[in-house]
Amino acid sequence: MFKLLKIPDTILLFKLSLAGLLIYKIFTLKLWIVSDRIFPLVSFSDSFQITNIYFHNIISIISFVVIVILLFKFKKNLLFILVIAELLLLATDVMRWQPTLYQYFLTLIIYLIAPKKFKNYLLLLLSATYLYSGLLKFNPIFIDFNWSKHILVEFIGLPIQYTKLTFIKLLGFIIPVIETLAGILLLTRFRRKGFYLIIITHIFILIFLGKLSFSYSFAVWIWNLIMLLIALVYLFKPKIDKLKINFLTLIWIILIFVLPSLNFFEKYYPYFSFDMYSGDKHVLYINVSLKNNDELINMYNNNDDYCLNEKVTILSYNELGVPVTHNRWLYGRFIKSFARKFPKLEPKYLIQYYPFTTYNIFKI
Repeated sequence: MFKLLKIPDTILLFKLSLAGLLIYKIFTLKLWIVSDRIFPLVSFSDSFQITNIYFHNIISIISFVVIVILLFKFKKNLLFILVIAELLLLATDVMRWQPTLYQYFLTLIIYLIAPKKFKNYLLLLLSATYLYSGLLKFNPIFIDFNWSKHILVEFIGLPIQYTKLTFIKLLGFIIPVIETLAGILLLTRFRRKGFYLIIITHIFILIFLGKLSFSYSFAVWIWNLIMLLIALVYLFKPKIDKLKINFLTLIWIILIFVLPSLNFFEKYYPYFSFDMYSGDKHVLYINVSLKNNDELINMYNNNDDYCLNEKVTILSYNELGVPVTHNRWLYGRFIKSFARKFPKLEPKYLIQYYPFTTYNIFKI
């Protein structure tokens, strides 16, 4: 621990992010090495529709190797190669657009562009992350599912009848209040108090994930541990130089503070708005006969009638270890990609809106 404290804070923060990125990639391997992947590659646009497995595997291996090298010896040209590799991987599969990857990718870019101000820009990124993660949880979906079901019933063991009490439901808003307050405090002279709140938050999440879903959320568990360590670095090394407002700073502020506000109107990609565990506003289902596709039968089906009727996000979790976020544009891209990969199948797509009692036909 004391040896780590002797490392310059900027380098320490950057290497923590690199280590987190590497571990995340290892535990979501099918997102990157796609040789035997069944879930379709969902490209950003038709222009980036690249299904050649060698392209994805080679670029991913380059990314892995460069990250390992950078952890031991920093070279700016290698960081540039890593950023380009990640851009290619993100453009050719939207399933890689996860909140953890988004944060790590932003840290790579900002360290490449402004390494001397990295600590300042990372602090702004942390502030935006907790601010919007908290604000987006002020909704009944978070209370009904993440708070009442996952935390109170599954984690704490509270009898389900008590979760319906108004007082118990209102207590759930303590979580978004803490996150929002932490994000605000990071921008004030009470920054240390904000980091104390962040440390408490991540300790709780680490325990929560470890008890409930450690097996398929280890990558997210590690991300929370990295965030906890980053908070400790800021506590032990609190000195931050004053940040000048210039063109780069304005672009950074617009990217992480202004654009995410569009997500309140569903006009921005949720994970780019730090929308994490706030609850799904709607979910996409796929209903398809699997009789003519042994590959899909073996992967997705446990029923004798060979019919798949499941949430797309469950299929993604089961194979890739990551969810499909509530975004209609993403649903459309998935449908196009699924049709390309399995042209003989004729699935129906259904969408459910909160409170998830009825289905509607979903069309692109």
